[in-house]
Amino acid sequence: RKMPPAMPLLSAKYWQEWSEQFERRMYPRVAVVRLSPRAQALVPFYGGSVGARALRDCRNEPDADGWLTVELPVEPGEPAIGELLRFGPHLEVLAPADLRAELAEAIEEMGAFYG
Repeated sequence: RKMPPAMPLLSAKYWQEWSEQFERRMYPRVAVVRLSPRAQALVPFYGGSVGARALRDCRNEPDADGWLTVELPVEPGEPAIGELLRFGPHLEVLAPADLRAELAEAIEEMGAFYG
């Protein structure tokens, strides 16, 4: 019985680069957001490892109320709205303007249900 050829071992560098490229494809947009202290605690749960890394790599200081401005990678299109709505009133999108407008529109539509 002939054994199949052994698969070559892929280096850690290869997997690091592959993972970074995958994340860039999954999260091609960056939202500049303000996060309350509660939202900061929720980022690892709602934003996964990508969100946790963005929070960890952030060099900004929290304001007097503890809110922190972070560049948060998000998915393209409508999935980004769902990702950001998870945070409720504990997150404010500052930029890009079109994402802020889309989020405001979604919140207005939701408000009409509960008006």
